[in-house]
Amino acid sequence: MGEDPVLAGTMVGWVMKGEQAQHVIGDIKHYALNNQERGRNAVNVNIDKRSMRESDLLAFEIGLQVSNAAAVMCSYNRVNGDYACENKYLLMDVLKKDWNFKGFVVSDWGATHSAAKASAAGLDHEEPGEFFYGDTLKKAVKAGQDPMAEIGDHVHRILRSMFATGVIDDPPQKSVVDAARGLEVAQKIEKQSIVLLKNEHGQLPLDASKVHTIAVIGPHADVGMISGGGSAQVDPPNGNAIMPPGKGQTHWQEHIWFPTSPLKAIQVKTTGARVQYNSGSDPSAAASLAKTAVGVEKVTSISGMRFSRSMLEESICPCSV
Repeated sequence: MGEDPVLAGTMVGWVMKGEQAQHVIGDIKHYALNNQERGRNAVNVNIDKRSMRESDLLAFEIGLQVSNAAAVMCSYNRVNGDYACENKYLLMDVLKKDWNFKGFVVSDWGATHSAAKASAAGLDHEEPGEFFYGDTLKKAVKAGQDPMAEIGDHVHRILRSMFATGVIDDPPQKSVVDAARGLEVAQKIEKQSIVLLKNEHGQLPLDASKVHTIAVIGPHADVGMISGGGSAQVDPPNGNAIMPPGKGQTHWQEHIWFPTSPLKAIQVKTTGARVQYNSGSDPSAAASLAKTAVGVEKVTSISGMRFSRSMLEESICPCSV
C-alpha cells in the first residue's frame, strides 16, 4: 500500500484491526522486503539492518502496533542470504523478541524450504500441507535438532491467536453476503482514493454541457472493469462480465471483469454528447478516433496498453470539445 512505511503501516494496521473485529485472524504479509513480484522465489535482498528497520520493517512494526494482528506471513524471497521463512533475524530477533509479537508466523504458499532451520528461526506454521512440517519435522525432533519446547511454542502461538480473536469461543456466524452493498462501498472508496497526477491543458473535469464528442478507448471498457486478481479473487454477481458469463466459480489465476462498464457510466453522465468506443486492438483506429474527441483512456488489459501511449497523447486535440 505504498512505499512510505508510515502510510503503509497505518493503512494495513487499520485493515487488520477491522478484520479481527469480525472474529477472524488478521494476517499481515509478506514479511519482509517482498518488493517485486517477478522472480521473488529466487531474489536475494541484500540490505543493512538500519536501512531495513527504517523502511520495510518499519511498515510492519507500525501495522502490528495498530492492529495487534494475530498472524504474520513470511515471504518467498531471501533476505541477506536466508529465505524469509527461515530467517532468524526477521522472525525471531526482530518480530518475536524486539517487537514482542505474540501471534504466529505462517509461510506463504510453498515458501518453506526446511524443517529444522525454519522451526528454529521462528516459523510456526507451514502452508500448504506438510511438506516440511510433517514427517520431516518429526524426524528432526527425534534427532534432537529441534527441542520439544520449540514445537510447544509453535502450538501455543497458534492456539493463543485463535482464542484471542474469538475464533474458538465466539466464531463469526455464516450469513448471506450483501454483494450490492459491498460494491457500493468499494466504489465510494475508489472515488475518494483517486489522485489526479497530470491534467494537460486543464481538460479535467469535463463539462458535460460543453463536450460534444468523447472517445472511450481500451479493452472491454464497454463491458466491465478488471479486478485485481490473486488469491483474494472473488467472482462478481452473475459471474465474469467477459465470456463465458455466469459460469460459476472461477480459478483465482484467471482474469475477472466486474460488470461495471466505464463506457455506459460515461454515456449516462453525458447524455448530450456523442460517445464513441474503440477497444484499442487497432492502434491506428484508436488514434484516429482520439483525434476527433476528448480522449478518455481506459486500460483493462493486464499486459498494458495495446497501442503506443505517445500515439494516443499526440492525437488528442483539446480544441475539439
